[in-house]
Amino acid sequence: MARHLFGGGIGDYVVAPGGSVTVNGITGEQELLVPGTTVIFFDAIAAGNAITDLLDLLNTPITSVTADVNGAVPQFQGPNLVRSMWADANGGGGPRRLMIATDIGSDLAGDEANIATLQGTVLGLAAVATSGHYSDLSGAPSLATVATSGAYSDLTGTPSLGLQAVVKLGGTWPLRVTTASDISRPAMWIGPSPAPAFGSGYSLIGDVWLDTPS
Repeated sequence: MARHLFGGGIGDYVVAPGGSVTVNGITGEQELLVPGTTVIFFDAIAAGNAITDLLDLLNTPITSVTADVNGAVPQFQGPNLVRSMWADANGGGGPRRLMIATDIGSDLAGDEANIATLQGTVLGLAAVATSGHYSDLSGAPSLATVATSGAYSDLTGTPSLGLQAVVKLGGTWPLRVTTASDISRPAMWIGPSPAPAFGSGYSLIGDVWLDTPS
């Protein structure tokens, strides 16, 4: 599981009202940056539970963060998979302000790439649904070739076939799949006599002949 980064952003400061001021005929409230203030976190705007599973950038466990000499909230790590928290710089008395993880942009970039891949797959499946051909799937794995040709040998990275079964067709023995002697891939010849010839693509050492009625 991943922890997300909080704080250190352009708006991550502890502020307090600093009195009224009039500028160019407009009266408003000044804001003061408050250094050294302890900030605690909750999982809701009101009530809810305190969040204390935090880490600093050195992975040291902390339960709160302290604004620096300029009133800025330093960067820190939130709990696993938490992307937002409610910050309180008044000892738990509120008001609370929502803080969003600063590294969500990286998450979104990865999600967008995954979504694009899924969209490509869905479009490929749409073509399959229309044509009925598995081979129309964009970027289809080797099973698409197998589905088209019916040949297991078209499967990429095929494991060893093991025992080969060679069945006599009419009065003729077909060639075995492999012509080199391989004890891990013997052949079972199934059919009536005469037995298959030895060598030259037919019976090899380790093979077995199962004589069946004519």
